[in-house]
Amino acid sequence: MSEQLIQQTKQKMQQSFEAFERELSSVRTGRAAPSLIENMMVEAYGSNMKLQEVASITAPEPTMLVVQPWDGSVTDSIAKSLRTSDFHFNPAVEGTVIRVPIPPLTQERRQELVKMVGKKAEEAKISIRTIRQDALSQLKRAKDNGDISQDEQARYEKRVQELVDTSNKEIEAAAKSKEQELMKI
Repeated sequence: MSEQLIQQTKQKMQQSFEAFERELSSVRTGRAAPSLIENMMVEAYGSNMKLQEVASITAPEPTMLVVQPWDGSVTDSIAKSLRTSDFHFNPAVEGTVIRVPIPPLTQERRQELVKMVGKKAEEAKISIRTIRQDALSQLKRAKDNGDISQDEQARYEKRVQELVDTSNKEIEAAAKSKEQELMKI
C-alpha cells in the first residue's frame, strides 16, 4: 500500500512540474513562438475556445506570428482577443490572415516577466507541498489503522520528503533558466 502511495505521490509531483513547465512556455521571451498565444481563449461559435482549436499558428520570423483561422468568420474575434490579451498585441488583419508583430521587450517588461516566473514557481511549490501533505496524512491514517508500523511511517515520510526536495530543485532550475532567458538581450 505504501509503495503504491509513494509512486502516486511521485506521479502527482511530476504532473505538477509538467504543468509548471507548460505555464513557463507561455511566458514570452524576446522571440515569437506559437506557444505564446496557442492557449489564448477566443470567442468562436458561441463559446470560448483555445486559439489553437480554431486556427493554425506559425512563426515565420523571430518577431512575427501568423495566425490563419480555419474558418474566416472567426478572424475578427481572434484579432479582438489578441488586442485585449495580457500581452496587448497589435494584430494586422489581411483578409483571413492575421499577422501579429512581437515587439522587443523593454527592461521594465523583462523584470515584470521575471517576477511572474517567480510567482508561477511559488505556485508550483505550493502544489508540491499540498501533494506532500496529502501523502503524509495517508501515511498517518495507515499507521493509525495498523497497516504500517511507526518505523515504516517514518521511512515513507522520509521518501516523500526526498520527492518534495527533488521536485523543488527541478522547479527552481526551470525558473532560473527562464529568468536568464528573459534577461538576455
